Amino acid sequence: MKTSKSFYKSKAWLRKRERILRRDGYMCQESRRFGRTKPAEMIHHIYPLEEYPELALEDWNLISLANNVHNTFHDRNSNKIIGRGLYWQKKFRSEFEKFFGAPPPLSPIPILTFPPKSMVEISLAPIPQKKQNQTQYTPKH
Repeated sequence: MKTSKSFYKSKAWLRKRERILRRDGYMCQESRRFGRTKPAEMIHHIYPLEEYPELALEDWNLISLANNVHNTFHDRNSNKIIGRGLYWQKKFRSEFEKFFGAPPPLSPIPILTFPPKSMVEISLAPIPQKKQNQTQYTPKH
């Protein structure tokens, strides 16, 4: 993505990157969680830059990681956050909510509609919520 490539070359990013590495003592923060010391080689966006560009330079959204550890945070085919990356998103969820005033959106569940207008028609719809105090009709005989 061109936008992220130019972002990573910007003076603002290069300054922020150095500041975060210094803040984290140039050590991988995920390794540190488990009592290991491993030099940090890169900075990870907890909430991805492509999805949340407004969080690109927020200190709480950035952590120092070793490259091999960073590879466990993303599915490299889809680039979705997985495993350890989800742990850090959960850990900083309150910061996300303070910033946006709402929790991160849940992934919508694809629902197939029938009959489909085309072979690839998928509509995304939220799961209906069950109403409280809803009485169920029972027929009388």
